[in-house]
Amino acid sequence: MKQNATSKPEATDQTDWERVDALRDAEIDLSDNPEWSAADFEAAKRRGPQRKPTKQPVSIRLSPEVLAYFKATGKGWQTRVDQVLKEYVAAHR
Repeated sequence: MKQNATSKPEATDQTDWERVDALRDAEIDLSDNPEWSAADFEAAKRRGPQRKPTKQPVSIRLSPEVLAYFKATGKGWQTRVDQVLKEYVAAHR
């Protein structure tokens, strides 16, 4: 099958679903997902709805070198791109 530029290769599922379906609850390893205690719930922080959206999601095409530069700066790179564009807008009003 020929793939176009936007199609993804099909994943091969290697899960033995019959074995999974046959497991009883007691046989499932939940060690990486323990039950929450009352203290866990007490310490959890609830985030309310955003008062007013401050940014709008968009799709933008950037040159590879610009994208690589900003991504290399780590987490928050999209915010830094936004800041650079705001500074440009302010300078060119």
